Amino acid sequence: MNKIEQFSYQIGPNDSGKRLDVFLSQKFNYLSYEQWQREIKNQNIAVSGIPREVSYLLNETDTIIFTPTEIIEREVDGKYQIVFEDEFFLGINKSGNLPVHPSGRYKNNNLASILNSHYNKYLYLVNRIDRETSGIVMFGKTVKAASALQKLFQNREIKKTYIVYVYGKFPEALSAIGFLSKDINSKVIKKKIFLNTATEDKAKRCETHFEKIEEKGTISKLLAYPRTGRIHQIRATLHSLGYPVVGDKIYGRDETVFLEFIESGLKKEHIQKTGGHRQFLHSHRLEFIHPFTNDKTDIFCGEPQDIMYAFI
Repeated sequence: MNKIEQFSYQIGPNDSGKRLDVFLSQKFNYLSYEQWQREIKNQNIAVSGIPREVSYLLNETDTIIFTPTEIIEREVDGKYQIVFEDEFFLGINKSGNLPVHPSGRYKNNNLASILNSHYNKYLYLVNRIDRETSGIVMFGKTVKAASALQKLFQNREIKKTYIVYVYGKFPEALSAIGFLSKDINSKVIKKKIFLNTATEDKAKRCETHFEKIEEKGTISKLLAYPRTGRIHQIRATLHSLGYPVVGDKIYGRDETVFLEFIESGLKKEHIQKTGGHRQFLHSHRLEFIHPFTNDKTDIFCGEPQDIMYAFI
């Protein structure tokens, strides 16, 4: 395990006037609100070089410096498989317990850092999926290559297919076209909600098409085809439609699991509540016209065994 190093953050105009403890819990949610208060009270947080109270109101000129004493990086499943490679791109099948890029307490234990170390050079991340989502992640070998593939994602010229397991008897097919907004009724700060109409200016339009491929008992196995690429799009949409994702700590049957997990790590009772050790969502396939060769490119990544037991 690796201890997280000291980091600093410059306060901008949008953060000015916020309480120190509130800002930290919203911006860096790998620690809970209570944990950040504890770090402030233990004087592990300095604002412009001075320890402050939890209620301190931030100014635009402030710089926050965090010097952790006990936080260590959590263990991850660092195994990966190369599913596509040419002179321009690298396609990786990652596990369902591996962050894609450095974030929070995963400074070194993440796919990008592992690959950069193994290849002894910098690879350019193209698309992102959640830590607990397994499957395809694309990297460019040059800035030009990464930019070209990112443009295809942005222009919706890549057909994306996911496999996902949900609770409930799902219809044979369903199209969800609407908006993703902040879930104001949730205690989880980053949780989203799918709505048919926009209720706030920051709502993001999203579109996902679903197809049921199997059903057993109270669980349905689906193919999901997201047309847009919003954060938590598939998970939030399904949860809002009444089909919580199996194993999901935020968009599953009980969101308090996520709050407990952040505080103490994964426990047996969390698996019992959610139905799995991680969210049963897998990035299964990417289809596109290669931006440099014009070849039809079909990158396929089979379903991992750890989510197949949903039907056992």
